[in-house]
Amino acid sequence: MVTTEKTLEVMDASMEDNLEFMREPIEVSLTFESVSFTENETIEYTFTRTGDTNSSLTVNFALGGSGTLDTDYTLTSTDTFDADEGTVTIAQGATTATITVEATETSTVELEEIFELNLEEGSEYIIAEAEMSSEEDEKDVTTMSGNDDYDYFFDDFYYDDDYDDDDDEYYFIFYLCKDDDDDVDDDGDFSLTSNSEKTFAFKGSKTTVKFSFKSTTVKEVKEIAYFSVDDDEGTIDGISPDDERYFEVALQRAQSIFSVLGNVPAGFDSNLSSGVTFESETRFRLLSVNSGTLKSVKEGKVDKSQVSFSSADFLEISEFEKNSFNLDFAGLQIEMKLDAEFKSAVGTKLQKERQLEVIDFREETTVQTATFTVNREASFTNVVGFYKVTNEEGGIDTDGDGTADVFAGDSNYTEAAIQNRIASIDLSVENQTTATFTGEFEGGAIFVPFLIVDGTTENFSDVFFPFLGANSDGVDHVMMFAENIFGFEDMKGGGDNDFNDTTIKIEFA
Repeated sequence: MVTTEKTLEVMDASMEDNLEFMREPIEVSLTFESVSFTENETIEYTFTRTGDTNSSLTVNFALGGSGTLDTDYTLTSTDTFDADEGTVTIAQGATTATITVEATETSTVELEEIFELNLEEGSEYIIAEAEMSSEEDEKDVTTMSGNDDYDYFFDDFYYDDDYDDDDDEYYFIFYLCKDDDDDVDDDGDFSLTSNSEKTFAFKGSKTTVKFSFKSTTVKEVKEIAYFSVDDDEGTIDGISPDDERYFEVALQRAQSIFSVLGNVPAGFDSNLSSGVTFESETRFRLLSVNSGTLKSVKEGKVDKSQVSFSSADFLEISEFEKNSFNLDFAGLQIEMKLDAEFKSAVGTKLQKERQLEVIDFREETTVQTATFTVNREASFTNVVGFYKVTNEEGGIDTDGDGTADVFAGDSNYTEAAIQNRIASIDLSVENQTTATFTGEFEGGAIFVPFLIVDGTTENFSDVFFPFLGANSDGVDHVMMFAENIFGFEDMKGGGDNDFNDTTIKIEFA
């Protein structure tokens, strides 16, 4: 038989068609690793293919639901995507590719947020079939760590050939819903259990009590704090309030809430608030420190006579609505109420946990942009700056190996702090004026404020820090008024202890 070149071409084409028909089709499926999907945490979607891996494969997906991209969640590890659709590439020789979805922390959570991801058909693959759950409507519930008043409801991943009239699709759906058992504005029972002893009790799920200044008619600086007690009578470890040992045990438990200035610099915003998160079945009382700080009292630098406990006559309490109270500290009026929606400002972890006047960005991974509002009520022209430390005790790394080389109390601590400061943040303002500045902090570190008294970063004498051991006089020169709001006393030895000589309010974008 004579075979022409044209006949061979036809045979080759026919064989190629037959081989293509016989080749196992590429199937793509979609899986996930975890049912936990919380604020500022991530969940990973894995696209898996079977069949030919000799070339890369582009897989299509679509986004849906009421959640908004870059507002309610973010996507990473994809080739291209927008608010509606995207692609991910499974590399040559590989069988999987992943997409990471992160639920962002938002100040306002809608009643129901839905995030939906659909695996879509492609020209080079088909969607693998999967067994459909026999109980499609069942939902697993995982509590959202960032806000205990809301739950994520996870709808099982399954294959639904009725979902779309034209295409069979896989999809995941997450619902962010308000927990019907909790009321955001009234989460638990917050009560005054002993009016004579001024003991407060909280029952219910873990939540936050918000403290806000209503009026500030005091003539001297005053710091307000709370301390937990064991019963309505205020007993602590078996020690009653009339025991001479009570002052010390109460002081050990005391945690600062916020402070108020007596002599307010011009332009200073006294509209301050702070939140304290209480566990269930917590009882607590209040105290105030006059013309000093709680830190100074604990260090023995302030006389005990400057501390007043709520069981005394100086505090008046009245309930103005359920779970809400007015407090009158001898003219200083404060509102105290449950507020489960209260959000602490960024960088305040150590301010809350250890009462340290620092900015804690150890859990942040990106650069943080700050706006500084600076006020002054002082004769001295002071400068406030920030330096990086490696630990909570204020250790400074001078050789770049990540460990502390200079410690608070060392003779060269001041020089090391100024040399390691953020050079772009040197804050100063004219007396009785307000000035605004911007600056940036890197993520992953702790930053400490310092005050140069009547000098500059090149020419200085007295420099004061939040760490008492680093101060030449050993006394406290920094007070935290509220979250990310600090005041400085610039006189050696404590001066008039008004902490208004320079004030700094920090707000982060």
